[in-house]
Amino acid sequence: MQKKGLSPQDEEALRKRCVKFVVSLVHQIRQRLPDNIEVLSKIAQLSVKKALSALKPSLVPLLEAMGLDESEIDEIESQWKAITSVTWSKMNTTEDFWCEVNSYRDACGRNPFAALARFALAMLVMPYSNAEVERSFSELNLVKTKLRNRMAPAMANAILTIRAGLKRHEKTCFEYELPEEVVRLIGTADAYKAANEPSTSADSDSTAITTIEEELFF
Repeated sequence: MQKKGLSPQDEEALRKRCVKFVVSLVHQIRQRLPDNIEVLSKIAQLSVKKALSALKPSLVPLLEAMGLDESEIDEIESQWKAITSVTWSKMNTTEDFWCEVNSYRDACGRNPFAALARFALAMLVMPYSNAEVERSFSELNLVKTKLRNRMAPAMANAILTIRAGLKRHEKTCFEYELPEEVVRLIGTADAYKAANEPSTSADSDSTAITTIEEELFF
């Protein structure tokens, strides 16, 4: 560093700043990582690939870590071993797979994997990280600015829902095609009616926005 014109004092100051930066980075990473990081690694066993594998690991360590009693552990582990006995069709994502398992019925109208499916879905919806929540708050700050501080919660929620739906469908507002019923409502008073009663206040949900929300998410 001295060859590049840094004095010993500047070099020492730079090294201290680098050390301080690394220590701060490690501290912030620890704040964002949950204490039960080992449990999170075990939850990866619920992926569709591992669930349908011929040589899959046991779920007992994960079940015990979640505090289930012996009878529940035996029931879920038995269903876990037998899940490959059925031919499943929705295997693109882990969520779709477990939703299909949850809705499965045998010839008697029963679900032989009910306990396993309930456990898997409960694990998949747990908030493992606050990153998504922080991202949602950041998007809310972009939507509800100081100039739009009177925006009603229902409208803000509708806009955030549409933004998330567009992202999930990998589209932008320029690429999205409005439904025909929404296009017909443009320029009419019906576009600003709530579900039950007409209103023109900021507290009303737009019929058009509701329709777009339903198309993006349902």
